Amino acid sequence: MQRDLFAAEATAATLMGQLVWDASQRRDHRTARQYFEQATAAAREIDSPTAEGHALLRTSYLALYGERDPIEGLRLTEQSAEVARSANLRYGSEQRSNTARGPVTRCEGRPLMDGAVADNTGR
Repeated sequence: MQRDLFAAEATAATLMGQLVWDASQRRDHRTARQYFEQATAAAREIDSPTAEGHALLRTSYLALYGERDPIEGLRLTEQSAEVARSANLRYGSEQRSNTARGPVTRCEGRPLMDGAVADNTGR
């Protein structure tokens, strides 16, 4: 239950940050940033790199386009990429483990192999 609440908070706070920034015609950076920071904190509570990376990336947009701070924008973008990279490494090893046991997922009737969908030629 607690995990679901943090996940909902991360999603809602990210959405609110986007809405505030867009509705203010990209002038209210402070409030939008507070929402994105709330989303980042909630995502970290549940160890959700996807939600954390999304909130960090949105914060980087604020820094770059709103606050006109390319250094901070780059730092936040790199941080978002690192969160995504670490998640990919962590979940990628789980995917490789599942692949070693054989196809576990099917897409349009064709098995997924090594994380890729077989194309229409049957390869």
